[in-house]
Amino acid sequence: DRSTFRKLLKDVKQAFEEGFDIGILPEGQPNPTPELGLQPIYTGAFALARMSKRPVRMMALYGLHRLWHPANELGENITG
Repeated sequence: DRSTFRKLLKDVKQAFEEGFDIGILPEGQPNPTPELGLQPIYTGAFALARMSKRPVRMMALYGLHRLWHPANELGENITG
């Protein structure tokens, strides 16, 4: 939805102006089934980096599913 993306851009711009960096999960969420491999990658993170002229730094969060797992009962959308 375009209005949500515009709000995201505005919020990210403000964060950059305040000296913050941002982290985006290119799969859209922590992977609920990492043993099955990657979920589809969304291009929004790369579009945001291009538009903001900020570098993209890749990182891996191994074992994140043990620390945090998306749950429907908490109102989180599980897409995997």
